[in-house]
Amino acid sequence: GQCPAGARHQRGQQDIGSAQSSSTTLDYPTQIQLLLSEKILLPVVEKLKPSYPQISYGTLRGSLTIRRVKEQSETKILEVQYRAASPLEAKHVLNLVSSEYIQYSLSERQTNVRRAVKFVDSQLPKAKTDVRDLESTLQTFRENNQLIDPTTLGSQLGTQMSTTKQAELTTKVKLSKD
Repeated sequence: GQCPAGARHQRGQQDIGSAQSSSTTLDYPTQIQLLLSEKILLPVVEKLKPSYPQISYGTLRGSLTIRRVKEQSETKILEVQYRAASPLEAKHVLNLVSSEYIQYSLSERQTNVRRAVKFVDSQLPKAKTDVRDLESTLQTFRENNQLIDPTTLGSQLGTQMSTTKQAELTTKVKLSKD
């Protein structure tokens, strides 16, 4: 809807980029469309109905403007403007919209984390199988080429050295007796 002549503009800023790493690029037009969607705005409309019975998704969406804040460097901050007849209404609406955006952002992050964990869990059995197969292949290779495992070789050499030392001591004792 169009804004009446005495309408007030209220602005709020929402940093939606904190959910993303600095190397990620956000698709801002899609993000803005999503933030203006019924999924996000209908819960706000329901919370506003008691105070503003005339409000609907259409009127709320029509009075909201969301754009990306561009300063010296590209930011991940969106500016949300709301046109209303009173500053109090504008503030109330923007507070609710902001809190809905924060809730959405948090649930998106949780969903992304759950997806990542699910993916890792799904890859784990295959990785374990791959490791077992590689260990088996390595063992077969060692046996076929009569190679000794370095750990086993180290302990065998250690045993041989202590046996040699023992023999040396025994020989020294015998020599000193003679």
